[in-house]
Amino acid sequence: MRTDYRNRAAAACALLLNGLVFGGAPTGIDWRFGPVMPQAKSCRAATAAGTLIVTVGGTLWEQPDPDAAKTKRWLACVYGLDTQRREWVTLPAYPIRAGYPLAAAVGRRVFACGGRDAETGHAETFVLDLDAATAAWQPGPPLPEPRWGHVGGAIGSVVYVAAGVEGNPAQENGTHQAADILALDTAAPAAGWRQVGVLPNTETAWVSGTTCAGKLYLFCEATNQAFAFDPGTGQCAEITAPPLPLSSGAAANIADRYVLVSGGTTPAGQGRSIIANDCFLYDIEADRYRALTPLRQAVLDQGLIGVDGVVYSFGGEDSPYRTRTDLLQIGTLH
Repeated sequence: MRTDYRNRAAAACALLLNGLVFGGAPTGIDWRFGPVMPQAKSCRAATAAGTLIVTVGGTLWEQPDPDAAKTKRWLACVYGLDTQRREWVTLPAYPIRAGYPLAAAVGRRVFACGGRDAETGHAETFVLDLDAATAAWQPGPPLPEPRWGHVGGAIGSVVYVAAGVEGNPAQENGTHQAADILALDTAAPAAGWRQVGVLPNTETAWVSGTTCAGKLYLFCEATNQAFAFDPGTGQCAEITAPPLPLSSGAAANIADRYVLVSGGTTPAGQGRSIIANDCFLYDIEADRYRALTPLRQAVLDQGLIGVDGVVYSFGGEDSPYRTRTDLLQIGTLH
């Protein structure tokens, strides 16, 4: 797609100049392609359990007949990337077909919740203990309401979720954008999910977010805002927004000091948008961004996970024509 990149280039140059204040922060990413995924799909639900990256569910489009319309499939497949061997493994299938769920790990236990299929929103939570003698998904406390497209992560033993859409997608006007921030203490699961905060603005459903240094960071494209939620106070503080608004991208915790925001879509003028390959490193202490080396392939709804100074970007939507990719992009920070 053709667009004017002048504003994007100016923003990147300004960031590179301002980035001098970062001191020892990473200044670039050496991107390489790694082993392709077992299946091309969206990978919004991704988490790292130690050195194993797990992606749960997702979506893809099928067109068995070239003359027929594409059909969206909602998936139950679960894959793990062994980051030491750089190999994909197949894990136990998710109990339900779920696009846009959330996954977060506490130790070697993976907690997945929400998601949706063609007609149904899911409130279920399931837990996969990777150290169990026979790994299998077990039911956990359900969300208060079906929810999908949410983001979050774990802080200690507590899993947090925010943003997304709630309700019944099969019912006309049956959905609404989620306002509450929920928490599940995995050390005391009987207490279930509880509301611990409220989003200041819910005009967008496709937020990028992750936990880092004891807070939950949220990057909201539609309002060009970003927030840091502090579980200690239950409040969201507005922080500097990324230089370019990115919708349906991903965010990754880097060394519990930085957040890498990458991919998604960004406005391209005249009511159009493009799939982006931008990578911005947010310094949580300085409240500033640095432009890093872009992804080799632009994607949205991808998995984005940082493990030991290496960033893994995998799957996602790679064109405006309803296609998914199986590519794995591996980036070494320097």
